[in-house]
Amino acid sequence: MQPIPPPPVAHPRAGGVLGALLDFEQAPGRYPVARREPALLFDQLGTVLRLASNRAVDGGTASAPRARQAARFFVRTVMLRSGADHYTLLGLTPAATPEQLREHYRMMIRLVHPDFVHAEEAWPADAAARINIAHDVLSSPERRQRYDATLAPPRAQPQPAPVVPPRPRGRGAPPKRLPARRTTQGVVAAILLLAGLGWWVGGPRRSGGSLMAQAPRPDKTVPPAGPVTAPPALRLEDVRPTLDQVLGALRSGRGETVLQVLHQEWRSHPETTRFVGDFNQRLAGRTVRGLDEVKNQLSRAADGFVVDSALDFRLQNAQQQDETLRLNLQSVFQVQQGSPVLTRLVAQP
Repeated sequence: MQPIPPPPVAHPRAGGVLGALLDFEQAPGRYPVARREPALLFDQLGTVLRLASNRAVDGGTASAPRARQAARFFVRTVMLRSGADHYTLLGLTPAATPEQLREHYRMMIRLVHPDFVHAEEAWPADAAARINIAHDVLSSPERRQRYDATLAPPRAQPQPAPVVPPRPRGRGAPPKRLPARRTTQGVVAAILLLAGLGWWVGGPRRSGGSLMAQAPRPDKTVPPAGPVTAPPALRLEDVRPTLDQVLGALRSGRGETVLQVLHQEWRSHPETTRFVGDFNQRLAGRTVRGLDEVKNQLSRAADGFVVDSALDFRLQNAQQQDETLRLNLQSVFQVQQGSPVLTRLVAQP
C-alpha cells in the first residue's frame, strides 16, 4: 500500500503582508522589532521570505520587483539582525517541519550567496555562517530540543494562598466583652478631651482674637499634589534593533540608504544631509566587504540620548586591494510615546 502524501502547505495571502512591508521600508524606526513588531510580518515570516526569494505566493506568479525589494530589506534588517533567534532567522515557527526547514534554508542561503547577490545589495558578512548554524541546530532533534528549552524558561509555579479557618458564629458563640484595660483608657481619653476643650474656650485670648482655629503658615512652599513623572529611562537594549538597522543600511556603502531608518521629520535635516555626503565621500570608489562593531556606549544628552559607536569597515578599492576605515558614529535618539526613535546621525572625526 502506497503511503498517502502530505497535503500541500498553504501559503498566506500576501496582500496585507506587502502593505506592511512597504510601510516598514518607509519608516522602520517606528517599529520595536525586539517586541516582534510589526506583528503581521513576524506572524508571516514564511510569506516574507518567499517574496524576497521571488517565489510564488497565493498560488500566483512570482513577486514584483517592488515587493521583492521591500521583503529583502526586512530580511536583511530584521531576520538577520544581531540577536535574532534561529527560527526568526530562517522565517520559521517552533512547529516547523523538517521539509519547511529545508525549504527555508535553501531560500535564505541563496539570498546571501555571492553568485546571486545583486550589485546594489549588501548582506551581513556573517549571514551565511549564521544561516548554517541555525540549520545545523534545528535539523538535529536533540540540539533543537535543547535550544527550545533556552527560548522558553520554566515559569515559577504560583504558591497557594494560606487557608484561614472561619470564626465560629451562632447561638453557642460566647458574647464579646471589652477588656477592662481598654475601657479605662477610653474614660481617661474622654476626661482629657473635655479638659482641653474647656481650656480652649475659657483660656487667655489676644485682643481682637477669634475663636476660629488659625491654620499655621508653612515655612516652605508646598508643591502641588499630583504624580511626579520621571524622565523615561533608556537602555542600550532598547535601541539595539534600530542600531542593527543602521548597520544593515551602512553595509550597502551608500549613505542614502540610512534615511529609511531615521525618523521621517529628520530625514531632510541639515545634519542628515551632511552625514550622507560625508559618508559617501569617505567610501567613494570602494566596496564594503564587512563591518564590525568595536564599541557602543549610551549616554544622556540635553535633547535625548546618544549612542557613541566605533565601526570598522572592511573595504576593497578599485584596484582590488583591501582597506580598513574606522567610523566614529553618534546616533541621537528621542523617546516618543514610550519608544525610542532615531533622529540624527553624526560622523565624528
